[in-house]
Amino acid sequence: MLYCTWSEYGSGTLRPLSRQLYETEPNDRPEFAMPLLPGDAVTGQIRSADLGGPCDCDFFTFPALRGTVIQITGSLSSSAPSADLFYINLVCRDTQDSLLEMGGHLVHTVKPSAPFLFTVPHDGTYYLDLGCCGQYSHYYSFALNIVDMDPGSASQDHRDVVLVSSRDGGTTWSSKVRVNDEPPWYDDAIPGVGVTGDGRVHVVWYDRRDAVGCPSIVSTYRTWSEDGGLSFKPSERLHLSTFDLRRGPSSWRVGDYILMQPDGANLWTFWDEATGYKDTDIFYTRILSDVSTGIVADRLVAVASHGGIRLSWWADRGAAIERFVVRRAVAGSGATPEVVGDLDAQGAGEEFSYDDTQAEPGVRYEYRVEVVEQGGTRVWLGPVVAERPATVTTPSLMLSPNPFLSSTTIRLSDHPGTMASVRVVDISGRVVRRLGSVRLGDGDATLVWDGRDDLAEPVHPGVYMVRAELGPRELIRRLVKIR
Repeated sequence: MLYCTWSEYGSGTLRPLSRQLYETEPNDRPEFAMPLLPGDAVTGQIRSADLGGPCDCDFFTFPALRGTVIQITGSLSSSAPSADLFYINLVCRDTQDSLLEMGGHLVHTVKPSAPFLFTVPHDGTYYLDLGCCGQYSHYYSFALNIVDMDPGSASQDHRDVVLVSSRDGGTTWSSKVRVNDEPPWYDDAIPGVGVTGDGRVHVVWYDRRDAVGCPSIVSTYRTWSEDGGLSFKPSERLHLSTFDLRRGPSSWRVGDYILMQPDGANLWTFWDEATGYKDTDIFYTRILSDVSTGIVADRLVAVASHGGIRLSWWADRGAAIERFVVRRAVAGSGATPEVVGDLDAQGAGEEFSYDDTQAEPGVRYEYRVEVVEQGGTRVWLGPVVAERPATVTTPSLMLSPNPFLSSTTIRLSDHPGTMASVRVVDISGRVVRRLGSVRLGDGDATLVWDGRDDLAEPVHPGVYMVRAELGPRELIRRLVKIR
């Protein structure tokens, strides 16, 4: 038998476009992005840098609901004397106001470009980043279509894992079988396949189902087939390690290689975190052949409150369970989970619980429970993710001195870890100075404005407004510069 696995996007029907729009300025930053809706087509241009004036950048934004499949197609003409190209990058924005690049559509002046498909991972706001001015002017058109997936398609979103098999040395192949089993709005990529001596077909892949909001957290999942690849068991997480794509400059690069080496009825599996990153770690594990003995524990649930996080689970009263080990790690950190609880299971009933009162408010934790049976057999429950509510904090923006002569200090406060973006505008709303973004590590941060604009020129005396975006909220304060 031969087996082949890969990730692919499903087939479906394009909905017709509803509007033809033309780019409107200013749209040079995400906060000024031109609003769109799925179903829109847009025509615009990015002027070359040698035409003078501020560098032209183009951003667009649109809302989308989880599970919607978006297709981006485009065309390009350029003032370049030879072939030219540019990217339409898709960017996700989550509830923490953090941006994550999700991939993009390469548009070429000469060669046709394949469409870019993407399945929306959560309800929210998304951006299209077309880049900024360069040596040549770009004249572009693009369409933002919705795709209705064919229910009979093996893949049900933009990237599912599929497998085919051949019994005649590759002359003919079976129909595609969908391997992963999570809902069709999670990304599954770069699978590997291996067959052990007991005839099981194992598949391992990179999976983003453990992410919340913009899918930056990548885990490694696996499943197996006992009928020659015709059907697969429920998938499960292969290892506790995760990788946060925000650590590097290319957030769409999920993983690189998966190597699977059979060892009799067992299977060695090797994988790395991601490609394009310095000091990328390589992991390995050995998948042992086992015989199903029934479920001994199940239904791990985490409930957060101001007093802490309560974990509860079920265990078979008749199972020979010795104890439960509760492990915790900051979600998405990639850190090895630490032991926070060890419970004796002797004489206990079917319902178990553990209260983690040491969980820090406002921190998202990932929990797993290790079920230790007599004789050393171990079963894992989880992971589950929970966050203890943070203490309510009223965001504030203070300016001192105000009025000011040469410089003023801007003080911000909000929940610890909040990202703040600050800019100064004049009374017409024109941006005078972008002071950048800062993370409120302990809930506070301080910036200084020296009274100069983005070109380092002193601004004229008058009335200005300081605008601070603190997560989903915006604070505005009036500021006066005097002679």
